[in-house]
Order: sequence, then C-alpha cells, then structure tokens
Amino acid sequence: MRCVARRIADGIPRLRRITLELLSQRPTPSDVKSLITSELQSKGAFEMNYIPHLLLSISRQTSAEVFHAHHWGISWGFDLIEELKEVANRSEQSRARLCMHPSLNDRHQEMLIVMAKTAIELPQRRTTGFDTKIVLEGQAVLRYYATENVVTRSVILGGPHARYVHTQSDEFHSLLVASDWFVFLEVLKGPFDSNTTEIAPWILKQ
Repeated sequence: MRCVARRIADGIPRLRRITLELLSQRPTPSDVKSLITSELQSKGAFEMNYIPHLLLSISRQTSAEVFHAHHWGISWGFDLIEELKEVANRSEQSRARLCMHPSLNDRHQEMLIVMAKTAIELPQRRTTGFDTKIVLEGQAVLRYYATENVVTRSVILGGPHARYVHTQSDEFHSLLVASDWFVFLEVLKGPFDSNTTEIAPWILKQ
C-alpha cells in the first residue's frame, strides 16, 4: 500500500508532500485512499471512488482529461487503456489522452488517445507539421474537407480497414467515432502551440 501511494503521489506535487507526511504516521489503506480521493476531487477531475492508479504512477495530470508522462520510455498495456476510458467517461469531452512526451516543447510528440462514441471533433487542421494516427481499437471515419463543409474524401479506420493514416497540415479534417470506443496513437511534430490548431472557418460562422 505504501509503494502504491508513493507512486500515485508522484503525479501531483502537493499530493506527494501530504501523502509522505501521512505515510510517516502509519496510516491504514482506507486513510490513504480517502486522502488521495479528496485531493483529486478538489481538482474537479474525478468522481468519488475512482483513482487512475496506473496513470498517476507514470504521469502527471495536466487537466481533467490529459496526462503527461514523467519521462520518455514509459510502457503500458490494455489495463492503462481501460483507465483512460474511465477518465473519458467522466469527461465532458468524452475523451482522454496520455501524452508520452514529457514536455509541450518536445520536438517529437506521441499520444495515446481514447474517444467515446459521443465525442465530437470539429473540422480542424494544424498550420504547421502533420499528424499520424495508428489505430489500436474500434472504428472511426476520418473526413477531409474543402471549403464550406464539403467532404472531399473519407478514410475508414479500424476493423478490416486502414490502421494507419498520415494527414498533411493544410487539410481540414475531423474524426467521427463509429464504435463504442476508438483508441489510437497520434504522432505530431512539436512543440505544442494551441495557436497552430485552426478550426474550420465555416464552423465558426454557425
């Protein structure tokens, strides 16, 4: 229990300090769980009785649905994907991601992303770089647009269809999730700058 609590605490500096103080007092497992749940709830990220143990042992939480790895070289499996799904279930955006690059400034960026069927992605494009998607689970339709919401082509992802797709920066595109869950890896050119993501102008007119 002490080992798990220490790994979880590494994800949030203030929680790390409080947890280490509590561990010095020989707490019960119930004490530790109550402390961690209370601290996470204060951030507005999770519902009662849910703690993403695996995620917080390898990453830090930077928003309600985004985690950044402590360092390059982490490993994960399907159990961590299930945790991301639980986070997505509690998210207003119906999605969650683990950024495997520790810093927003990294020139190479990789993300594990889960999207529920209710997730909505507006037509958008990156004004610099590219994005590459590698499908792990589920199905979705990747649509490419010309001006004024005209679909120029579509790529079916997952199942017996494409598992890899590369998108150039000048193409507006969106994902429409067709299965209960869509799980994929996304590779981008960094550093991350929200100003390099452009929402399609015809969406802003609506």
